[in-house]
Amino acid sequence: MDTKLMAKGWGGMDAMAGQRRRLYVAQLEGMAAVGLVKSYWLEDCGIPGMKRVVIEDNSGVVYETKCIDYRAAKKVIMYLANAIQYSSDIVRESDVEDKEEVFEEADQS
Repeated sequence: MDTKLMAKGWGGMDAMAGQRRRLYVAQLEGMAAVGLVKSYWLEDCGIPGMKRVVIEDNSGVVYETKCIDYRAAKKVIMYLANAIQYSSDIVRESDVEDKEEVFEEADQS
C-alpha cells in the first residue's frame, strides 16, 4: 500500500517530519555515540528545576526527552558533547583491513 496515501488523512509526511519524537536519554546518548547527532540543546519545561534535552539528527529529525532534573540534563549535555566529538574516532568494520596472523615459535632454550 502506498505510504503517501495512508499518510494523507493526518497531514501527510511533511506533518510527520515537523513533529518531535520522544526518546529515552540512553537512546539519545547512543545516537550521539555513533555520530548521528547534528545539534543539541536544553529547553525549559515550565516546571522549576526541570529541563528537556532536545537533539536534531543528521537528517533533520528532532527528538526530545521527557522533563528531567536540571543537574541530570547538564550531565546528559556534557555526555552528548563528548560523544559527538569522539564519535568520529570509532573504527568502522569497513575501514579495517583483514590480515593473516603469523605465529612464530618461541625459542625454548
